[in-house]
Amino acid sequence: MHRFLVVCLLFISFISFGQAKRAQSLMEKQKYESAFDLLSNGLAKDTTSASIPFVLAKLYLVEEWPQHQLDSAFYFSVCSLHKYDLLDEKHLDRHIKDGFGKTRLLRLKKHIDSLVFEVVKQRGKETDYQKFIDRHTDASELDSAIYLRNEQAYLTASTINTLESYKRFLNKYLKAADWDKANANYQKILYTESTLNGRLQAYKAFVEAHPSSPYLGNAIDHIYDIEVGRNTISAILGFVMEYPNSAASFKAIGLLYHKHLAQTEANSFADKYPKISISDSLLQVIKIQKKTMLPVWSGSYYQLIDLEQKVIIDSLVSVDNTTIDRDFLAVETLSELALVSKSGDPFYESNSFSFEGEEQGFIFLKEKGRTIIINKNTRMPNGSGGVVDGGEEANLVEPFISYKANGFWGLKSITGLNVLGATYDSIWAENSLIFLSLKEKVSIIIPSLLYPALDKQSVDVTSPFTDYEWLTDRLLWVEKNEKEGLFTASLEVLVPLSKHQIDLAGKGWSVSKKGSIIVPEFSSQSLTYYIENEGWQIGHIKDSVIVKYNYKQVFAPTSASLLGSSAIIMHKADSAYVYLTDSIKFFKPLNHVVKPLLSQANEVCYYEVIEGKSKTLINSSGQKLDLNEYDKVIPLSSSFFQLERSNSIQLYSSSGQLLLDDIDGSSLINDSTISILKDQQFGIIQPRDSVLIEPRFAKKLVPISDSLWVVSSSKSSGLISSKGNQLVPLEFDDISVWTNGILFLKKDLKWHIYDIKNTQFVESGIVSYSSITRNGSPKITFQKGVGIGVFDSERGVVLKPTFTNIVLKGTTAEPYYRAEKYVEEAGLHIMLYYDMEGEQLFQNILDEVAYGALYGISEE
Repeated sequence: MHRFLVVCLLFISFISFGQAKRAQSLMEKQKYESAFDLLSNGLAKDTTSASIPFVLAKLYLVEEWPQHQLDSAFYFSVCSLHKYDLLDEKHLDRHIKDGFGKTRLLRLKKHIDSLVFEVVKQRGKETDYQKFIDRHTDASELDSAIYLRNEQAYLTASTINTLESYKRFLNKYLKAADWDKANANYQKILYTESTLNGRLQAYKAFVEAHPSSPYLGNAIDHIYDIEVGRNTISAILGFVMEYPNSAASFKAIGLLYHKHLAQTEANSFADKYPKISISDSLLQVIKIQKKTMLPVWSGSYYQLIDLEQKVIIDSLVSVDNTTIDRDFLAVETLSELALVSKSGDPFYESNSFSFEGEEQGFIFLKEKGRTIIINKNTRMPNGSGGVVDGGEEANLVEPFISYKANGFWGLKSITGLNVLGATYDSIWAENSLIFLSLKEKVSIIIPSLLYPALDKQSVDVTSPFTDYEWLTDRLLWVEKNEKEGLFTASLEVLVPLSKHQIDLAGKGWSVSKKGSIIVPEFSSQSLTYYIENEGWQIGHIKDSVIVKYNYKQVFAPTSASLLGSSAIIMHKADSAYVYLTDSIKFFKPLNHVVKPLLSQANEVCYYEVIEGKSKTLINSSGQKLDLNEYDKVIPLSSSFFQLERSNSIQLYSSSGQLLLDDIDGSSLINDSTISILKDQQFGIIQPRDSVLIEPRFAKKLVPISDSLWVVSSSKSSGLISSKGNQLVPLEFDDISVWTNGILFLKKDLKWHIYDIKNTQFVESGIVSYSSITRNGSPKITFQKGVGIGVFDSERGVVLKPTFTNIVLKGTTAEPYYRAEKYVEEAGLHIMLYYDMEGEQLFQNILDEVAYGALYGISEE
């Protein structure tokens, strides 16, 4: 039975090979349907033959046959290979012998793969490529198909150009060549759509949700523009703490540094803000903040060097001298203009600009008719950032920048965001408020009102006033439509706009309207009458009188009236008292008149109580002075007064003690010193120190100190001590005080320097002198003969008068003298540089051309 089966299978196999060959013959004769029928029957009878599906695959490749189909051809080619791999050895040999070996089968499949791939390429659809990839897994075109599928998928995603289209591509084709490009587009759209409204919260939400986004820095930059645009220490510091590692933090710390610098020294910045990370570049700026750079000439160009002669910047055409002693310089190089730091690094470069000024780290430049504003330490290392367009003109109106465009003014933030459009006639700041003027009216706003504008929110600018006035630095009076109002310095309403009159009171303010007065500091009730002087306040509430001293102590007299600038008369029943303070008073008889007397300083120090021709003098302590009859009292101060009688003038202390009798007059020099006149001669008295210099000088004595006096005759002056000892003879035309016990004395058109402490002349024969002090001990340049030198009040002569010109230059930390000797015959300027001790540092010899280029003809 087994042998029979084998014989049968062999017979069927032989039949299959025959059918396959006959089918090929029919195909050659273009009898495709007959071939198809034959092959179909053979395939049904022999399920193991690889030759029949092979020929059937070839039949489906015939384009002339109506049933031509590549998918069927591919199917049967794969089928033939599958069956071939299942053949036993005998059938395998038979297939090879009859020309149906595996190589031929594989060649057919490869051919079909190529034909299908070409069709798919012509269609160019992602789905077709994917179908090819899924079915033709071992095709030689597989990599090309994958590449083209990815390419087509990217093209589809980019054509749709939405988050979803790119997201699908990115998730599905992780190894696509265009994956990075698609991801870049995805990230861009994600950022754009997430922050479409341009609001602060959108940018913050993006940063929190997408910390690895390539647009993270962009979002933080926008947050910087909005938050740091407020330009307050709290806003800047808050940003730095929230985004410490961002590039924008570098800029914010630069702004914070300059706010710090406006209040105190640079070197305390790190100590004040220990939690922030200060960049190396800013640390270097702080380190060299007070370092001096000076221009010298080398060859045919400028150099900027330090006091150790180290070249900081070389090959400069010119330097703006107004920036020499700043912490930056405006220079012209061989190719452009630049702003450079003291380390020599440029932080702004342009073909043309002019330096206009600097304020709080902001540098104002004029460039091509427009103003630009640079912040020195907010420029990024790549040169970006820190530049604001200021229009035709710009000013710092804290915390913003005012700019002019088309003749009108607007506001921008220091980060360049528009705050108010250019629609105002002028914009300025007073007492931390911003004033906006338009058509002779002014709107007044607090800066924080404009903060929402930084976040693209609308702001309601206060309706304009017709007039305003600061009653004090904390009280702002305004007027609008004949109505008056009162605000605090932070624009809190104290008195709403109304038709009333607002006046400044001794403490606070008063509001008057239709016979009623409100003085909040005095009373919460409405008054019918109110008056005050420096110490006392009187208010009427209906039929009662309230009296307060400095708005505190309450009195309730029957009636009251102010007396002079600081006293009050109060009546109660049949008695009257004059109160000088709430605790000092004296009795006033009803038929007596009390007259306040003014001193030289227009202060009430004494009071006369007058009854007919009788007069009694009372001092500021309420003490009645026991004096004989007199004609007139002339108060000098609260400590002294002059008493005039018909035949004499006397000087008294405030307690009534006679100090001098029989003088012609007196006047107060200071709190303790009185000038006295007798027989047209002047002297002085200092009662507290028992000093008396009898009148013997033609002019009033001028105090230099408590113990030194300049005395004068009709033509000359000298110096005496409080004991009357002559220190400088009475032979000088003029005497003036300098400092540290040093005087300038002039005689015969020459000045002499006199040291009081050592009682000697330390320099003489000076033609003229001029102060050159910056810090430290006072200094002068002085001319003696034709030479100029330097005299230091502590060191004496530092530079001998042998120079043509001397100027004090440098920073406060590193000052130096630049002295010049001009050799006219050779046309040379020898520039010598000295430290504060007068030690020569170096020299620079210039011809006329170099000198003119370096200093200009107007150099002092």
